Amino acid sequence: MLNNLKCKLKGIYEGVLILIGLAIIICFIFINRQKNNARSSRKGCRLFFCFSGIRLEQIGDFDESADLIIMNHQSVADILCLEAYHPRNICWVAKKQLGEIPFYGYALNGPEMILIDRENKKGLAFLLKSVKEKLAQNRPIVIFPEGTRGRGKEKFLPFKPGAKIIAERFSLKIQPIVLINTRKIYNTSPMEATSNVARMVCLEPFTIGEMPKARIFKKAESLDSLDSLDSGVESKAGGDSGNKCAKRVGLVQIQGEALDARDASAHDLDSSQNAESQNAESKGAESKKVDSKNLDSNQSANVESKNTESTKADSNDWYGTLASLMQEVHLYHYKQLNKDK
Repeated sequence: MLNNLKCKLKGIYEGVLILIGLAIIICFIFINRQKNNARSSRKGCRLFFCFSGIRLEQIGDFDESADLIIMNHQSVADILCLEAYHPRNICWVAKKQLGEIPFYGYALNGPEMILIDRENKKGLAFLLKSVKEKLAQNRPIVIFPEGTRGRGKEKFLPFKPGAKIIAERFSLKIQPIVLINTRKIYNTSPMEATSNVARMVCLEPFTIGEMPKARIFKKAESLDSLDSLDSGVESKAGGDSGNKCAKRVGLVQIQGEALDARDASAHDLDSSQNAESQNAESKGAESKKVDSKNLDSNQSANVESKNTESTKADSNDWYGTLASLMQEVHLYHYKQLNKDK
């Protein structure tokens, strides 16, 4: 009972901090209407981590050349995590109704975020036009493919096609970012905070035509014993106003079983087709050379057709592969952060 009360009070306190941060951001937007407001937003969002005592662990690095960031969505705190530390003037894609909320809406409309009406049939055309304009302004696009907040536990919500359409239309470089535990550091329904640690995993960027690489960052048992390990992590601790406390974290790069199975299957298929082609040639030579040539020609055409179909399928499947990869990364780190609970 006492613990639940503490969680609720902490949630209310963090809600007040968010409102104060929004007020600061809005003031800077009003004062610097003709200027880039990214720095002002960054300062306002860092106040949340400074005064809430929340530690945000960042694993991996931001790729400043990536123009599309795809993130899972659990909490309002997701926005704070990225705004506080991403070096560029990012542009969020959000639903139009959020821009109509008093006070909060001005924080979206002031920096000219992309607000779309999901019920409008022309919404997609408006989205693509707006994305083109923001890219021309050198602003990376950030989108939540789930479309709304998930429960923040093991499973993601299904990815909607918006991010895929944007990426393919403009041939963008993509950086996936996985957030873990943000719903636990600040939840609005019910309003509570049950954890002081969140994690942001920046996965390896890729471009359209490539498959997302199956890289999973694995965290050691204790932050106190990480100095001798190889990969980088930054622990952005509350109380130091965003100063970087360098720590080291080990990572293991593994290939997803689905990708391995697909490659192995493709290899077996090619081997089988080559063997069939050789047998057909041998038999055709013994009977009639003309029939052999026709058989070889037909088989070659079939192989080329199958390879073309396979390439198209692989190219179109990048979005599904990305969803599975992000889900796998999230599940691993969610269990790490909550293994004692």
